[in-house]
Amino acid sequence: MKLYIASNFSSRHRLRPIKFNLKKIGFEVLSEWIDNNPMDNILDRGSDSIGNHLEATQQIAARDIREVTACDIFIIDTQSLGRNGGRECELGMALIARTPHIFRVGPIRNVFHTHKAIKVYKSWEELLPVLEALL
Repeated sequence: MKLYIASNFSSRHRLRPIKFNLKKIGFEVLSEWIDNNPMDNILDRGSDSIGNHLEATQQIAARDIREVTACDIFIIDTQSLGRNGGRECELGMALIARTPHIFRVGPIRNVFHTHKAIKVYKSWEELLPVLEALL
């Protein structure tokens, strides 16, 4: 099964071990942004990704759209506060695409996080057994 994790870009380091564990148990995790992002060096120097490097941001957006629309399981991680709303846009795509399984890990941050299609978990530890049962 194909799985996509949406979260803040700043959460990528925290999510790397989770992605690794999900792959280890048999999921195809499509969230390339967690490991491989052409903006890593630029953003780590304090620059933003909103239009300052147009070609790179266009490539990132196209990649993420392909991955979100290809997944069977979409997970939005709301544990960290966000500044740019990328994960919210991805959640909207998953809802519109009627992704079969949509989960939220973390608190409600906006009204769309309460959508009836989203199953809610407080932590990744709570969600992992549910995901394993889907395999």
